[in-house]
Amino acid sequence: RPARDPSCNGRCAGPGRRRGGSPNMSEQKGEPSVKERGNAAFRSGNPQLAAELYTQALELEPTNATLFGNRSAAKLELGDNAGALSDAEQAIAINPTWMKGYHRKAAALARMGDPWGSYTAYCDARAAGCDSPWLVKKIRETRDGLGSAREGAIDSIAALLGRFRALPDPRERFSSLAHFWNLSSREERALQFSRLVSLISGQGGLGPAEEFMAEENMRDLPMENYSDLEPIAPFMDFFRDLDRSQKVEAMETLWHSLGDAEKGLVISDMKAIITGQAEAAAEDEGGEAEAA
Repeated sequence: RPARDPSCNGRCAGPGRRRGGSPNMSEQKGEPSVKERGNAAFRSGNPQLAAELYTQALELEPTNATLFGNRSAAKLELGDNAGALSDAEQAIAINPTWMKGYHRKAAALARMGDPWGSYTAYCDARAAGCDSPWLVKKIRETRDGLGSAREGAIDSIAALLGRFRALPDPRERFSSLAHFWNLSSREERALQFSRLVSLISGQGGLGPAEEFMAEENMRDLPMENYSDLEPIAPFMDFFRDLDRSQKVEAMETLWHSLGDAEKGLVISDMKAIITGQAEAAAEDEGGEAEAA
């Protein structure tokens, strides 16, 4: 409900006025604000009136994340799941550190039959800096209700992300990334490599990577370190069917989900690719010099 819940702590912006905002005229006069009237309607079991009042309030304060979150809750009660999701996403866009925005999104996705999306929404809240025992509990509850990440078809990059995050073994995540690379054509690998280089440039860099981005240098990654792991079929089926721009998007999305230590290992692998190409180029030059 729109009333305050225990889902936030000091690290997340709480419900109420938008940051930097001021009370409206009715609040200054001591009268109930439109938002407060909406809250009262919701608590009394009238979500239709609550949604209408929140809409009126948003006309006065169109950048108030709390109002979008409250209207999301009202729309969910009315069965308008898509509207509830849209309002929750708007709340997050306005205030990315407000825990309840993610909670509203998770609730809408769960109602729409997307448990993986619901789990991902709570994970996104933690990534945004929200943290509390309540959030940890919600992440655990949604993850436990997912079943195996290896089962069932995947229909979106967001769903892939949810399953990827839920893998209990980090080696499975690295193995999946390596398989995705090997499933890609050399042209697709060059695009993925270029995008990852731009993302990594502020994290230690990759040196003179650009000169080795030619398609002919985008060779398969060795899989010996993952020979004990079977590729996850739904992951592979989904990724294989993506077009080249979608594959770049998927790899970038998965990259952002990795922790710092995991990103460091990916950077090491990419440096190994570059080093291998550099050594091959040096050998070629040496051979040419001997022949001359």
